[in-house]
Amino acid sequence: MTNGAESKKKLRGRLRMALAGLALLVLALVVPPLISVSHYKGQITHLIAQSLGRPVRLSSVEVRLLPGPASCSPT
Repeated sequence: MTNGAESKKKLRGRLRMALAGLALLVLALVVPPLISVSHYKGQITHLIAQSLGRPVRLSSVEVRLLPGPASCSPT
């Protein structure tokens, strides 16, 4: 192959990788709010209560992809 053809091939590969990364980022931002975990609340409550050996009551269940700044506590 010539240098021009190799250069175009590398550029296309990088472009594909960048587009795939962008697609994954968009999915990571769009999909989590669409998934409802509240229907697992009963099962989660049961499993925690079974682990602890005492009754447990949950007010809500939510999933976070990344922790927020307020959720970090100093040790």
